[in-house]
Amino acid sequence: LRRWEVWYVAGGSAHVALLGVFCLAAFALTDDPFARLASFSITTAYLVGTPGRSFASDLLVNAQIVSAGIPMLASLMIAGPAYWFIILFVLLPFLLALKTISTRLRGIFMSAVLRARDLSHLANRFDTALNNMPQGLAMFEPDGQITVSNERLLSLLQLPPEALNDGVTFDTLLNTCTQTGMVEQISAADLSQNLRMNLNVSPRGEWILNMADGRSVAFKLQAIDSGGGVILAEDVTERIRAQASISYLARYDSLTDLPNRHSFREHVQGVLNSARLLSAALMFIDLDQFKQVNDTLGHVLGDKLLWSVSQRLRLVIGPAGMVARFGGDEFVIFQDFYDAREDAAQLASLLIQQMSEPFDIEEHKLVIGASIGIALTPDEGGNVDDLLRDADLALYRAKAEGRGTFRFFEGQMQVQARARRDIEKDLRDALAHNELELHYQPIYDLSAKRYMVCEALIRWKHPQRGMIPPSEFIPIAEEMGLIWEIGSWVLHQACRECANWPPDVNVAVNISAMQFRRGNVMTPVRQALREAGLKPNRLEVEITESALLQDLNTTRLVLHQLRDIGVGVSLDDFGTGYSSLSYLQSLPFNKVKIDRSFLQGLDRDSRALTLLRGITRLSIDLGMSVVMEGVETAEQLALVADAAQVSEVQGYFFSRPLPADQLLLLLRRQTKSLVA
Repeated sequence: LRRWEVWYVAGGSAHVALLGVFCLAAFALTDDPFARLASFSITTAYLVGTPGRSFASDLLVNAQIVSAGIPMLASLMIAGPAYWFIILFVLLPFLLALKTISTRLRGIFMSAVLRARDLSHLANRFDTALNNMPQGLAMFEPDGQITVSNERLLSLLQLPPEALNDGVTFDTLLNTCTQTGMVEQISAADLSQNLRMNLNVSPRGEWILNMADGRSVAFKLQAIDSGGGVILAEDVTERIRAQASISYLARYDSLTDLPNRHSFREHVQGVLNSARLLSAALMFIDLDQFKQVNDTLGHVLGDKLLWSVSQRLRLVIGPAGMVARFGGDEFVIFQDFYDAREDAAQLASLLIQQMSEPFDIEEHKLVIGASIGIALTPDEGGNVDDLLRDADLALYRAKAEGRGTFRFFEGQMQVQARARRDIEKDLRDALAHNELELHYQPIYDLSAKRYMVCEALIRWKHPQRGMIPPSEFIPIAEEMGLIWEIGSWVLHQACRECANWPPDVNVAVNISAMQFRRGNVMTPVRQALREAGLKPNRLEVEITESALLQDLNTTRLVLHQLRDIGVGVSLDDFGTGYSSLSYLQSLPFNKVKIDRSFLQGLDRDSRALTLLRGITRLSIDLGMSVVMEGVETAEQLALVADAAQVSEVQGYFFSRPLPADQLLLLLRRQTKSLVA
């Protein structure tokens, strides 16, 4: 290109130079005015076209101006001084104007070329961006014709490229979709109508078009100020599926596919709010022995068991009722009945029977059971939360009465539950407010004829309810997890008060099963002995068989540690469990306390007396002393002392549990009488 420009400049300059020479020759060789005027005019006219012809090359413009301008200036100078005025005020400005016009034209056209190139690049980039958008796009004029679109739109609608011919509208595209079977006619019509109606509405929504291949395409609309608008289309299939999955998980249990708590409450409350009279029942089901399955066979098998339970419940209930899982091993049923109480009782019996049948899961034959609490709907209205609460209270009663049964809610249960909640609330503050105190029941030694041990029994002196026996609040303390703090307080208090007794009188303290389950029993025992300054042989620890059932190996280790430091160990309430004889043989007990139930119907010829003699003889042979609990009459005492070889007795015949100050007076009187 540069070489061609040089040749073009050379040729163009030579042509103009000939005109300039022609003008100079006319002025130098002749005086003819016409020749001079013609040559000068022709050269001037040719120079006038220079900006239009040669503006693209600055070199060419300059060369032509110089090639013609110098001969023209020389011609006028030859003509005489009269023409110098023309040179100064006409020819020189004319030549400068040619130069300026050419430069400006070249700048204008160069800007236009560069702008066209930039616009071309921008258009290419716009096309690239438009066709690589994840959304489909269609821009349309006020008359509905699509002026801009991308390939993604055609891909989403499954249309060929020729579907976007000039003048096509979005309605036409939708009609084409219906003709190909990708969209139903009514769906396309609804979408088209919504787009037209909402073009000038703000804020604009989103409209979903369900395609025949299972996809969901969302359309959004944005108006343009100059008229028309822009439609954006996006494949939202995964989003719709995710939303559906989230919605399902929010209402259904992922393990069993049963409705969850939220869905169940919503359904039942809707039924309760309906105008029709309702005779229905809500059943709260808790699986018996499920925890043992989880603990022994693992949670994976436990989950499969829950799924099998849900299938069995569905089979029993059928479409007539609603079954839901509330979490863990809790299931809830709501069903209409003709006679709610009678029909619900029959259904509950059937459910308990079905839940008791073995479940065959992965070569395991699992046998569990179920306890059921039932709450009947009121005659009118009702609240689902009240029904759930009442059914839960009835379930609690069913489990307390031995499991594997059902109970209907009764008003007394609510009163008892309220009283229990009051105890729970006040029990947390009982220790801090010094409301707990110890009473002591002496244990009489038949051979020594005196009290040798006093059993510590906790009492709760409630500021409003008065003295509350341990049978009411100790089980609650165990469920609340407060038994560790209470048990530790009892140990410390009993040791402190025993330190003030005569040195030959010991104290016995009960250790609950929950304390053994938590472990580290030795720490509070050592602390209590150290702080009270009490010798270990003056402390006796009493445990029941329920404590032994938790973890026999750990319990055996703790009992040996107690024996090693000199603390006595007694088995309390002997004869009320299942495996007491094996415990006597394997655990380091110093003493066996026989439960008061052995005294019921006891006479010299009864089988109970024979059994009592056998237990005492076995215990003595194993090196343990025997304490008979619950002695209340002189006849019982004589019978036990003469026939059973019991070494110690305890009961109301000798003394009721006494506060610490009264017990101390009793022990001091005993000491004085012994000295006398």
